Amino acid sequence: MRRWPRPEWVLVGGLLLLGVIGRVGSMMDNLANPVWPLWVPVFGAAVICAAFAVLALIMVRWWRPRVLLVPLTLLVYGPYAIIGEIWGPLSGVLGAALLLTLSAPVSWVLTAAAVAAELALIHRPGNVPPFWLLGIVMIIGINVSIIHFAPVYMARQLDEMDREREWLAAHAVAAERRHMTARLSRTLGADLMTILRALRETQQAPNRAGLERVAELSRAAMGSARSVADAHHVEPAPPPPEQRTALSARLAWWFFVIVLVDHSVIVLFDIATYSTAYPPIWLLCALIGVSGALQLYHGAPRPDGSTPRAWRWTLPIHLALGLSMIFLPVYPSSDVLTPPIVLVLGACVVRIRDARAWAIPALATVLFPLALPAGSSFGSMLYWSCAPFVSAILVYSLCRIPPVTRQLAETRAQAARTAVVAERLRVARDVHDLLGRALASITLKAELAARLLERDADAARAEVAELAPLADTALSELRAIPDGITRASFAEELTSARGVLEAAGSQVTVEHSPTPAAHDQLLAVVLREAVTNVVRHSRAERTSILLTTDEGGTRLHVTNDNPTPAGEDGRTGTGLTNLTMRLTAAGGRLTADRGPYTFTLTAALPVDQSQPASLAI
Repeated sequence: MRRWPRPEWVLVGGLLLLGVIGRVGSMMDNLANPVWPLWVPVFGAAVICAAFAVLALIMVRWWRPRVLLVPLTLLVYGPYAIIGEIWGPLSGVLGAALLLTLSAPVSWVLTAAAVAAELALIHRPGNVPPFWLLGIVMIIGINVSIIHFAPVYMARQLDEMDREREWLAAHAVAAERRHMTARLSRTLGADLMTILRALRETQQAPNRAGLERVAELSRAAMGSARSVADAHHVEPAPPPPEQRTALSARLAWWFFVIVLVDHSVIVLFDIATYSTAYPPIWLLCALIGVSGALQLYHGAPRPDGSTPRAWRWTLPIHLALGLSMIFLPVYPSSDVLTPPIVLVLGACVVRIRDARAWAIPALATVLFPLALPAGSSFGSMLYWSCAPFVSAILVYSLCRIPPVTRQLAETRAQAARTAVVAERLRVARDVHDLLGRALASITLKAELAARLLERDADAARAEVAELAPLADTALSELRAIPDGITRASFAEELTSARGVLEAAGSQVTVEHSPTPAAHDQLLAVVLREAVTNVVRHSRAERTSILLTTDEGGTRLHVTNDNPTPAGEDGRTGTGLTNLTMRLTAAGGRLTADRGPYTFTLTAALPVDQSQPASLAI
C-alpha cells in the first residue's frame, strides 16, 4: 500500500491552492473601487475556499460526488444574489467537477451550460463591451474547468493502474485455470481414465500382456505430464491494443487545442477592446500565431508518444519570443499578451524532464509582477502571479495523459501475462510433483507385478490391487490442481515413499524428528520429488530418509546409491528446479550432492516456532 500520495496528487493540491489564491486576488481587484464593507471580502473569500474544498472532495471521491455537485452549484452561483457584480467568475470550478463526475458527452454539455449560466448572471459596468465580457468569462470558465480536470484525470489513471494490477491478475488466472482444466482433462485425464479401464480389465484375470499395457500407458501419461510441465515456457499471447488508450490521447490533445485557442482569443478580445494602434494588430496576431505553432510543436500532448526532434532549438526560441511579447508597448499594459505565452513554461517542464525544471515557472511567478503596469492593485498582482505555475501544471498534466494511459494499458497487459505465467508455473509444478510420482509408481508396480506373475501369483495380485487406488488418487489430484487446493502430508508421503521405493527394489531406512507445522506440506512435496528422482534416475538398492529439526532449522536428507551418471538418462527434468523455487520462496535452500556411488538431496528450512504438525511413522 502506498504510504505517500503520488506526485501528481501533490500537483493537484498545489493547483487547488493556487486556484484559491488567484480567485481571492481577482475578487480583491474587483473590490478596489468602490470601497465595500469588510464583511464582503471575508464572505467572498470564505465561499471561494468552500467551493474549492467541495471540488477537492469530488476529486478524491470522498463521498458521493454527484450529490456534492448540488452544494457546489449553490456556492458558485449563490453569491451573485448577495454581493453582485464583484463575484466570479467561478463556473470553471463547477465545470471541472462535472467533467470529473459525469461521463462524456453529458459532462461537456453541462460544463458549457455552467459557463453560459454564469455569463447570464454576471453584471459589469456599461462601458465594458459585451464581447469582452463574453471573452473573459469564456477563458476563465473553460480554462479553470480543464486546468482542474486534467491533473486529476492523470492521477486517477495512475491510481487505477495500481488497483487493476491485482484485479486483472486475478481474472487472468481464472481464465488460465479454465484453460488448464480443459487441457488437463483432455490429456492427463483421458490417459488416467484409460489406465483405470485397463486396470479393471487386468484385475479380473491378471496377465503379463495386460500389466505391460498398463505400464506402457503409464509411461505415455508421464510423457503428457512432462508436456504440461513444460507449458510455462510458452509466453502468453499479448492482448489486443486498448481503444481507450488512443481515445484518452486524442482527448488530451483536443483539450490542449481548446486551451491554446482560448488563451489566444482572449488576447484578441483585449486588443479589440482597447483598440491599440501600436504595435499594429497584424503584427500581434502574427506573434500570437507563431507562439501557438511553437507550442503545438514542442508543448502539446502527442498521441503517438513521440518527442519533437528539434525541441532543444524551438523551446529557447519560444521563450525568447515570449519575453519579447511581454515587454511590447501595448495599451493598457503588456500583460494582455501573457495568456498564450505562459503556456511555454509547461513545455519547459515537459521537455526537460527534470524536477529542477519546475524552477522555471517558479522564477516566472516571482518575476511576473514586473511586467504589470505601475500602480497595479495587490489583488491583480496576486492573480497574475499564479498564472505561470497554473499554466505549467496544466500543460504538464495534459502532456502526461497519453504516456500515462499507454503505461496503464501496458501494465494491464503485463499484469495479465505475469499472472498467467505464474499460474502456468504453479500448475506445472503440481503436475510434476503430484502426478509424476503417482505415474512412476503405477509403472513400477505394473512392471513388478508382471515379473512376479509367473513365480508368485499372490504377490502379483497384491501389487495389482494397489494400482487402482494409485490411479484413483492421481485422478483426484489432477482435478484439484487447477484450483490450487492440493494438500500433502509428510506422514502420508513418507508411508507412500516406503511402498514406492520397496516396489522399485530399494531397501528403505527412515529416521525423523517431529515435522514442523509450517513446513509439513512443503516437506511432503520435497520428499515426493526426491523419491520420484530416486526411482527415475537411479538403480537404488538402498535409500535413506533423514529428517532433523533443531535450533538451526529443519533439514531433510534423502540419499540413494547407484545413481545414474549425469546426462546418461538423456533428459533434464524440472523437478529440482521447481523444488529450488519452492524452498527459496519459503526462505530455505536445496542442495544436491552427487558422489561416485551415492546421490544426496538436502532441503534446509528456517526455524518454525509453531507446534509440530505430526510424528511421521
